[in-house]
Amino acid sequence: MEMVSIAERWFKSLKVGDYKTSWDLLTSESKERIIKDIIDKAKAGEEIDIQALRKDFEECGSICKVYWSTFVQIFNPDLALEESTWEVKGVKGKFGEIVLRYKNSKKPAILKMFREGDSWRLGLAESFWTKKKR
Repeated sequence: MEMVSIAERWFKSLKVGDYKTSWDLLTSESKERIIKDIIDKAKAGEEIDIQALRKDFEECGSICKVYWSTFVQIFNPDLALEESTWEVKGVKGKFGEIVLRYKNSKKPAILKMFREGDSWRLGLAESFWTKKKR
């Protein structure tokens, strides 16, 4: 199933350091949340050019590499790729869910997938970030 293939490809791209692909496979909402989080965490008075930041991630420049390499230090993609079972929970229109059951965990992780354009995208922020009031 294409949806599972895209999710698996995202984890594999993180594992091998292909962060451009990791970025390309995310939903537009996840991308915007990451950009917003970086801007929110900037030091007081520090000016950040949002367009330059977006371009850095799209082309996997220095900020992109630091962000994802730090992410991988905290989250090991092999936990999902090699130590979890995957099951499609359901697909409804342009939304689907994949259940990841890590071998030592009692509670599974739910990957939220969204169809954007002609392809599925991983909703990283939608799956794991807490909802913020806007």
